[in-house]
Amino acid sequence: MSWLRMHPFVYFLLAPLIFSFGVYMLVTEQQKEAGKAAALAGKAPAAVVIEQFDRTRNIGPANEVHIVGQVDLSRMMELTETKRGVERGRWNVAPIYAVGAKDNTGPVLGVFDQHGSISDAQLSSMIIGNGAFAPIMKINGQITTEFKDIRAVEKALKDPKLADNALLVDPFEDGRAAGLAASGESQTIALVIMGVAVAVLGYGWFLFVRRRRQKEE
Repeated sequence: MSWLRMHPFVYFLLAPLIFSFGVYMLVTEQQKEAGKAAALAGKAPAAVVIEQFDRTRNIGPANEVHIVGQVDLSRMMELTETKRGVERGRWNVAPIYAVGAKDNTGPVLGVFDQHGSISDAQLSSMIIGNGAFAPIMKINGQITTEFKDIRAVEKALKDPKLADNALLVDPFEDGRAAGLAASGESQTIALVIMGVAVAVLGYGWFLFVRRRRQKEE
């Protein structure tokens, strides 16, 4: 059945569902932007070694964190997501171990989950020392819970054992101000979705009126 030839009441049912999704997305994004503004209004959370990280005390507004750990850059993997030859996403993923870890056989306490490209210079700027087997890095960023970020980690880190409740951190590779800057892209998409819902409702009403006129003729 063609999407343009369904019964008018199907469109009447679809329209509020699409509109509700747009509203949910808009509210969610507005909450994220409010969190970013609150974070920027204050200081970054105090840096804490990852083995002492406490989710009840060491997470700031906008899910901001500031951790120190050994990042095994030798095992960093770059992943790309493409669709019809067009890149849709890029991630650089590496396991994070305790500062005092002696080797990389222990549990992975966190994941360096950079969404996007990152240069050697940007990585070097986060290094503050040398660990037993990897550089010790100070990472200021946000805990990520996005499905695509989690999926990238699952693809990249099949071998290292992730600790329970491991942190997935998307670092501020261009600095804190840039990382917490407002972004209206998602809000624009939400408004477009709401506009589509109105269009679907209008099209359903058009079909309803046309059918009623055809019956009257």
